[in-house]
Amino acid sequence: MASVSLKVRPIVEADLRSFYDEPFAQSLRGITVEMDGEPTLVAFVINTSPPQAVSWVKDELRKYPKWIMRAAKEFAKILNKYPCDVYAVADDEEMNSENFLKRIGFEHLHERSYIWAN
Repeated sequence: MASVSLKVRPIVEADLRSFYDEPFAQSLRGITVEMDGEPTLVAFVINTSPPQAVSWVKDELRKYPKWIMRAAKEFAKILNKYPCDVYAVADDEEMNSENFLKRIGFEHLHERSYIWAN
C-alpha cells in the first residue's frame, strides 16, 4: 500500500474551487487538509455579520479520522480568535455534521443551528 501525504495548511481560493464553483464575495479565514497535493477538507469562517463557519470534506479523507480531528483543532484556533460568536448550520446531507460540530466545541442552539461562543 502506497503512503499518503497529508498536511494541514491555510486555505487559499483555489482550495475552495475544489468544492464550490462560485467565488465568495466576503473575505474568509480557514484551513485546508491536503492529501497528496489535493484539497480534501476545507473549514473556514465567512466574515459576514454574524460570521458563519463552513466545512466540506471529500470521501477519500474519511479513512483518516485523526487528520480530520487534527484539522478541527487547527480550525478551533481560528474560531477562538474571532471577537464575536460564530454560527454554523449542520448539513442535513452530511450524516456526521452535528456530531462533528459538537465534538469540536460548537454549542447547539436549536434545530440544526450551532454557535461558537466567544
